[in-house]
Order: sequence, then C-alpha cells, then structure tokens
Amino acid sequence: MIARTLHSALTRLFALKRLWLVYYLSGLVFAAVVALPATSIVSNYAGQTLTAERLSGFMDINFIIELFHYHGSALGAILPLLIMTAFLFWLLMLFFSGGALKLMAGDHPYRPREFWDACGRYFGRFLRLLLWSLPLLALFFLLPALANLVEKLFWGKDPGDNITYWSGIAKMGLRYLALMLWALFFDYARILAVQKNEKRTRRLAIAALQFTSRNLGRLFALALLLALISLLGLVIYNPVADLLHAPSTGIIALLFLWQQLYMFFRAGVRLLTHGSQMKLSQRLLQDY
Repeated sequence: MIARTLHSALTRLFALKRLWLVYYLSGLVFAAVVALPATSIVSNYAGQTLTAERLSGFMDINFIIELFHYHGSALGAILPLLIMTAFLFWLLMLFFSGGALKLMAGDHPYRPREFWDACGRYFGRFLRLLLWSLPLLALFFLLPALANLVEKLFWGKDPGDNITYWSGIAKMGLRYLALMLWALFFDYARILAVQKNEKRTRRLAIAALQFTSRNLGRLFALALLLALISLLGLVIYNPVADLLHAPSTGIIALLFLWQQLYMFFRAGVRLLTHGSQMKLSQRLLQDY
C-alpha cells in the first residue's frame, strides 16, 4: 500500500508542476531575505582579505564562530531576522497546505483559483487545530520522563557515567518520537479537515486522534520513508556542494545552480509529503 501511495502521489506531483514552482519560489524569496543581509555582514567583516575570497565559494564554520565571537553585534542584528523569517515561512507553508491538500486530493490540473480559495478557507481551521494539538504535544513530551523513571528505578540516584550517557540518548530519541507523533496527528487532522470540510475543529481533532491511533503503523512507516527520501537528497547534495568551493565565477555559478536544484527538490518533497499522506488517508478511509 505504501509503494502504491507514493507512486500515486508522485504522479500527482508531476501533474501539478505550477504548484511545485509556487512552493519553490516562495522558499527562494524567504532564503534571499536572510541571505542578502548575511552576505553583507560577512563582506563588511572580511573586507578584501584572502578569507573573503575563499568564502566567496564556501562558508567556513570556523569563520562563522570567529565572526560572532569578535563581531557579536552581527548576531544581534541577524538573529531576530532569522527567527521572524522562519516563523513567517512556517506560517506561509501552513497557509499553502490547505490549497495543496485540496489539489492533491483531486485528479484535475492546477487551478490557481481553487488553490488560493482553499488556502484561505482552511487556514483559520488549521490554526485552531494547532491550538487543539498543543495539549497532545505537551503530553507526548512527557515521554522522556519515562527514561528518568527507569533510570532511577533500576540504578538509583547515581547510575554512573555509562548509564547516564545511554539514558541521554534514549531521552533524545523519545523527544524525536514525541515530535513525530505530534506532527502525524497535526498533518492528518488537516487532511481530515479538507476531506470532510468540517468546520468544528474539536470534532476534527477527535477524529484525527482516532484515525492516527487506528492506523499508526502505516502512517509511521510512510513518515519514515519520506524522511529517508529527504535524508537521501541531503546526502547527495552535501558532497557535491563541498566540492564546489573554488573562488571562481564559474564554480560559484555551478554552486548556486546546485543549491537551487536542492531547494527545488525540497519543495517537491514537501508537496510529495502532502500528496502521499492525502492518498494514504483516502485508501485507509475506503476500508472503513
């Protein structure tokens, strides 16, 4: 079922190339909002030095640490911009998700009016669903407390360095699990909102909780597969990007094109996630 769902979602994604372009261009605009001031700060600090020439094709993490250590005002200037840009981008993606889910559920070509209408119609419901999901998120984040309980129960107050280390790993894993479970609930709550066209978000939250609990295995398997696809893209992107760090115009142009290709891939993965989750929920709901 998972393979057929992904194939169906991928076919639908290629049928909605203009929607894919909308997602890509939105990410490009927000990236430029952050990249332009950051480039200006680095340029003002490095000047015309050899370091500036080297950084024209490759960003050195040691240089970034040095920049914030000796030029702390740069962090104070750009950090609020980063936070605000990240929040606004997340809000825009939440707004877009209503239209994307609506189009992914159908089988017709991209219709701008339908997309924007669905974006506006479902945005308020999605925000209310987010509020309904917060108590569940708080409950899920109690999971790491289980590791503390097990640690104290079996090893007491002084378990030793080895137990403390592995306990920390377990807590980190439980936090990721909690975040993933919450994301599944919120994703499928939005999908049910589009499918059922239900305005009462309390009923949608209950229905989403029942749906995710009943089908957790398949939903979790799809989420892991999508995460692996995203990770595979990053594994392919990073080595090539590391090779393109020579301070020459041609290499910098190739690096820029490679970065844009990766951003286009990331936009596609976001839409593929919406599409595959929508297609899977449609298949599962047909069984009941």
